[in-house]
Amino acid sequence: MLDVSIRMDVLEIFAKMRKENNLSILFITHDLASARYLADRIIVLKNGSIVEENASEKLIQSPKKEYTKQLVTAASPGWLSSLGEKFEKKEENNDQ
Repeated sequence: MLDVSIRMDVLEIFAKMRKENNLSILFITHDLASARYLADRIIVLKNGSIVEENASEKLIQSPKKEYTKQLVTAASPGWLSSLGEKFEKKEENNDQ
């Protein structure tokens, strides 16, 4: 796993490329915080099958399937919320 500051730099590069070039990105990760930061939608897989798909915030805030609930619970709540706060601040700065 990447150091937190390096991870944020990489995610920023992806986000910038996506926005500037109107790109779609298939980002495969086990890291829900990074997925939340970068993705509009998250698809949760288990054994190669789709368990749940939803908008990123909806999936993190109110997962419907038990497997997804377990994943969200297992992720560090502080980490999920801290990346979300950074994302919200970044969006506010981009709007100005």
